[in-house]
Amino acid sequence: MTRTFPKEELYGLTSQFRRAADSIVLNIAEGSGCTSKKEFSQFLGYSIRSGFECIGCLDIALENKFINEEIIAMLDGLQKSLRK
Repeated sequence: MTRTFPKEELYGLTSQFRRAADSIVLNIAEGSGCTSKKEFSQFLGYSIRSGFECIGCLDIALENKFINEEIIAMLDGLQKSLRK
């Protein structure tokens, strides 16, 4: 999705968004190696917070017209289906 962002955002919002999205997956992967549920839960918490960071990035992208409402609606539908 960030490939369509303006070039001048490469080291700004684009980078931040990509790192936050990567962090979701990487924290789940790292947490999978934990030996206790408490420790694994901690990594899931990091992933959830990175997800909220991605939402913030989406808000900024929408505000700056890098994406449109249709993209937000599609992502919202995907998120709802994943929560089931």
